[in-house]
Amino acid sequence: MQYCTFFLDQQRYAVPMQEVQEVVLETASTSIPLAPDFAQGLMNLRGSIVLSLDLRRRFGLAPRAAGSEGVQMIVQSPSGWVGWLVDEIGDVLELDPALAQPPPGTLRSPGKELLSGVFPVESGLVLVLNGKRILEVEQQGEESLREKNRELGRE
Repeated sequence: MQYCTFFLDQQRYAVPMQEVQEVVLETASTSIPLAPDFAQGLMNLRGSIVLSLDLRRRFGLAPRAAGSEGVQMIVQSPSGWVGWLVDEIGDVLELDPALAQPPPGTLRSPGKELLSGVFPVESGLVLVLNGKRILEVEQQGEESLREKNRELGRE
């Protein structure tokens, strides 16, 4: 199976290639009021409005250095395409899913929930992200916002 790899803070991550539509340079985005801090904003991708998530923020990493541009990976989600803002794109790796190891039981949430597997490779480890889980967390945030709005009588 092919995996598209990318880097965040020099750590290599991957997502199954069939979930990736394309890779584009960091695109201007419009911030979303009351959105979680890792929601970079909305961007216009050739006429389609796409949510952009800053994976550095999502993973609790330090912000990229000033003047350093990221790359948007456009990834399939259950509700449509979403952009993942990452530091840089790596290679496409051919890896046997049977060789993936589960995240260790000693790893706590939410980190454990975001990983679907770990591949030991010659150069270290490749952490395979569970893209659906990243978005589920985002959707839970939206549901919490709807609840708050209902409580305030805004819905």
